[in-house]
Amino acid sequence: MNCTRTGAREPWCPSLMNYGRNSASGWIQFRSTGPWPALLLLFTNSLVSAQTELAPQKSLECLRSAEQLTAQDIGVDLPYSAYVDGHSTCSFRTGSTECGQFRGPFKMVGEAGTRFPPGTSISINAGVYSEAAFLNKQLELRAVNGAVTIGPPSLAPFDLVVEAVDDNGLPLNPKWGDQVRLGTPPDPLRCPDEEPDDPSCTNHFTYRREGLCGFEHHENWFAATYDTTFGSDGNLTWELHSCPATHIPPDDDDYTMNLTRPDHAGYASTRNNIHIEFDSGETIDRFVDDCAPNCSHWWSDFKTVVDRDDDTYGCGNHGYYADQFIGTPYAIVSGLVNFDTAHTVHVELHPVWALAINNPVYYSDWALFVRNWGNQGFCGRGQEFAYFPNNQYTFRLPWKPGSTLLDYSAVWSRYNTHRPYPEIRVVEGQAIYVTFFLDPPQDQGSMWDGELHLYWSP
Repeated sequence: MNCTRTGAREPWCPSLMNYGRNSASGWIQFRSTGPWPALLLLFTNSLVSAQTELAPQKSLECLRSAEQLTAQDIGVDLPYSAYVDGHSTCSFRTGSTECGQFRGPFKMVGEAGTRFPPGTSISINAGVYSEAAFLNKQLELRAVNGAVTIGPPSLAPFDLVVEAVDDNGLPLNPKWGDQVRLGTPPDPLRCPDEEPDDPSCTNHFTYRREGLCGFEHHENWFAATYDTTFGSDGNLTWELHSCPATHIPPDDDDYTMNLTRPDHAGYASTRNNIHIEFDSGETIDRFVDDCAPNCSHWWSDFKTVVDRDDDTYGCGNHGYYADQFIGTPYAIVSGLVNFDTAHTVHVELHPVWALAINNPVYYSDWALFVRNWGNQGFCGRGQEFAYFPNNQYTFRLPWKPGSTLLDYSAVWSRYNTHRPYPEIRVVEGQAIYVTFFLDPPQDQGSMWDGELHLYWSP
């Protein structure tokens, strides 16, 4: 095994594998294909308390050499249960154990993991599941009627390869299968009907959200975090504010930006960046109008320059003032990885659930927001929820090289929650950890925004 140490912690993967034991339900085996870790499990047993500490940026190398782990019948009453049967011929896929009117088993493990919340008990019928599954929720998995093997025989162009996770258990800067195999971003236009979620192009369970864009839609993978490699060529840039629904023609009122990385992680060939979007009515408008008494000047100033661009150049157009205000900062973004097929079939993080922007002074001034809900605009009707461990989200902000942190100050506003104010933890010479506390996800649910100022010497 090749497990890395993270700070003073012990290697984390052996502790995960040590929990494997014989079970009356059978074996769950994890197939590894080259650099691909087939499955990350967070069991609902005593391991949870250790695993949800989430040592930062853990390597998954040791999971690749794991041959067998067992599902565990831990005798805990869970609020939900789901059944997966890859051989099912039912028309409906709801997680039921039997076929019937409007019900039937799921056919993919990732399908159950995506559609059910943490704490769900998932029973998997014996067989080989040739899918690429990444489950970052606390779930109980049981093999029934024999052995279960999960993992694709080889990487498909749009398998999202997870080689590290962030402090929240989210994939950190994952790459597409073609980027790992060939070193180049995959081309979604080469997939049947230009649909990258086609089974010939990905082994993942994906799902579609359709809205008011005719036949166009969002093709959704799973939540992930991308950052911009501080001090290198990566950055975050402003694109535009789409017009509101009251405009003629109407649009979805989103703030849009673009994230770049020197390694092009997560890029597709149709766009030289990762596009990010969030609904201004769900976020920025509230940061300005509903923030009293603790309002962030940065978010207010940002909205002011965007509105000035809309007045000068028209909404839906790239504007000078917001572009200059944002600059090219370091950023951390967590959102739902998807393809928007209405606009050149490109990669997006949409909705954005968490965003930290280092602006205007490097290492010192941060604007942040965190939530666990959000929509996908006109082309993706409905809410998308993020299930962060214990309903907490942590940013790890970089340490200024060669400097000492003298002090810090912060301004926070919270919405639809009475959870405690964010916790700031300083690890000398390494990082500043900012943890936000949320309620369970729901439509128009809990959210935080604010700014953090770090004072360094020199």
